[in-house]
Amino acid sequence: MSDKGAMLDRFLLMEQELDLLEISIGECRIWDYVRMPIFQQIQSKFRPKHASTALRASFISSSLRFVNLIYLCTVSRKHTQALSGVEVLAIGHPRKVKEEGNYYDKYLFGLIDVLEVSHTVGVYDHPFQLKYFHPRREVGVHYLTDLEVKYVLAKYFSTFKLSDSDKKAVSNIKREIQSRFQVVINVEGIIVHAIKVYQAYKKDIAKKIDNSVKMLICVDGYNFTNKVFIEVANNRNIPTVELQHGTIGPNHIGYRFEDSTREVISFPRYLLLWGDFWLKNILLPKHSKSEVVGFPFLERRSKINSREEKSILVLSQWTIGFDLLNVVNDVAKEMMDFTFLFKLHPSESSSITKYQRLISTSNIIIVTEDIDLYLLFRRCRAQVGVYSTALIE
Repeated sequence: MSDKGAMLDRFLLMEQELDLLEISIGECRIWDYVRMPIFQQIQSKFRPKHASTALRASFISSSLRFVNLIYLCTVSRKHTQALSGVEVLAIGHPRKVKEEGNYYDKYLFGLIDVLEVSHTVGVYDHPFQLKYFHPRREVGVHYLTDLEVKYVLAKYFSTFKLSDSDKKAVSNIKREIQSRFQVVINVEGIIVHAIKVYQAYKKDIAKKIDNSVKMLICVDGYNFTNKVFIEVANNRNIPTVELQHGTIGPNHIGYRFEDSTREVISFPRYLLLWGDFWLKNILLPKHSKSEVVGFPFLERRSKINSREEKSILVLSQWTIGFDLLNVVNDVAKEMMDFTFLFKLHPSESSSITKYQRLISTSNIIIVTEDIDLYLLFRRCRAQVGVYSTALIE
């Protein structure tokens, strides 16, 4: 059961046999909202315990940031108020890149400039690790801070409870998972929390898409908040578009819907891809189409030349970061004439001190997201990593 592809195939077979995409609870077609976290929990049961370092900000740091978000909701209308009078509504990626002193969204790069020639455009931003990037290149950005606050509070203050018939349906899913995968998953907890958040979001998101909106664009269509936006827009027949933001392999459940005759209301109508290669790795539901449009940000950056140095770039991931650095320690000792730049994933930035303590040789340097990744590409002779979008960039 350790093979990811076989595991996903069995999961999708269960999804079809139980007709899970048709399940409605709390007026929500809930399965598309929870299929990814449930599958990820199944996968996690088969990973070696040492494989996941689960790096996160400390409880105190996270709490202070959350309090700051609540404060922003009380003092700034940009953190609560809906954008109004815009024809194209875009929801960016939480992480940003920095260039010439300003942060901007590399996935929306170029697109907004083109659209603004003939349309009014507005941008909503998610927080990244409960904070935002400033200053921004894009102007007039509004923030989804109020939704982030509701996401956290819904778990504690929502009174939603499953009906008896819903409990039977959820228990059946749990039994099927246990029978097919020999693992126990808290399916009820995942579904109940998802519905609590969905109900807390629905009216607010409906207000954030006013009658002037003619198109919704988002980065990361399987983000929970984005899914609710997509569902609301699809129900109003507003074209919904997702921009590719990372690698899409055959084992990516976010883009695997085996039954192409079934509509999924929380999935975008259009998926815009970087190239033809990605087409073979997707199976989209009914009414959803894919188009190849390229990746303007990367295409521009790839044309900039820079002097190559005797350096090797190592791209970390929070799931294997410590183990990866231990391997790099051994390799770096055998290649003392090279500098190893160990680039932390953005989610690991709060743990830089832990990484620095693990370094056992002088030719390893820890770098964070503040350093331009694309400059590092051009400086280094090779790059090493696992399941990182940067590996293909």
